[in-house]
Amino acid sequence: MEYDDPPGISPEHYSLKQKDEKAVSEESTIQEESLEERSKRAEHERTERLKDAFSYGAVALLYTAFVMIGVTVLLIVWHYLTPFSWHWIEKTTLHTITNTVFSGSLFAFFGLYIRDKIRP
Repeated sequence: MEYDDPPGISPEHYSLKQKDEKAVSEESTIQEESLEERSKRAEHERTERLKDAFSYGAVALLYTAFVMIGVTVLLIVWHYLTPFSWHWIEKTTLHTITNTVFSGSLFAFFGLYIRDKIRP
């Protein structure tokens, strides 16, 4: 069945071959993947970037803690091996630092973190 053109309107005005840019873009998006899949992928990428940022922060904090503990251990060793006249930290302060560095809770915290990261 063939239809006649409406009166007063030329066929090129209502031709299906002419499409605006938005329609072409939407059609290509629908053909490539659904909008829902695209939205889910974008959400997943944002979530992964946030997880990566927290992971990098935790690793930086871990390295900083290890460096601080190393420097503190060197400080303690320095005070035990050098003459008394070279010491600049009081004995009570040194005792507090020693107890803090070698407390089981501090090493347990870092041990749990490392164990969770190493374990598959």
